[in-house]
Amino acid sequence: MGKRKVAFSKWCLGISILMMSYSSLAKTPIDKTLDFLVGPKLGSWRSFNCREAIDGKVTDEHAYYEFHDDGSYSRLNSYSDTRTRYLKSMDIKGRFSVKINDGMLKISFADEFVGSGHLDNHKSYDATLIGTDGNDTMALMMDRPVPDSPGVKDHLRLVCIGDRPSGGGPQRSY
Repeated sequence: MGKRKVAFSKWCLGISILMMSYSSLAKTPIDKTLDFLVGPKLGSWRSFNCREAIDGKVTDEHAYYEFHDDGSYSRLNSYSDTRTRYLKSMDIKGRFSVKINDGMLKISFADEFVGSGHLDNHKSYDATLIGTDGNDTMALMMDRPVPDSPGVKDHLRLVCIGDRPSGGGPQRSY
């Protein structure tokens, strides 16, 4: 009976070690979101064609977002915004990060440039990731500030379809 207990204990210990090893290699929700946004390889990037709706009204059918593995992103709207001094479509560049806040997966944005002009007072704002199919489509909600219009924010909903991730080197380690 003693040999069986020892064998059973070793078997349980082995299973426990395997499960801990597997769980330590499992991707976190943040890792999965980064894989979705930029691709699973170092140095990769991904473009998304998005439909923007402000306060429930579709305002742009062809907004483009591009996320890079280095934490940078760019946004290009297909329309000009009459509320700002920008008379042509806006090319916004900045930084993004993925975080979990209050149990919700959020993408934090900090706009740094409008076209070639640097934004002096760039504050970060969060987009809540409503859902994704894990493949190509995602939906986001955010209150996005209007560039160079202090205190003005758009209550925005985005539905985006991504292209295949581009570039990349070796597999990202987790």
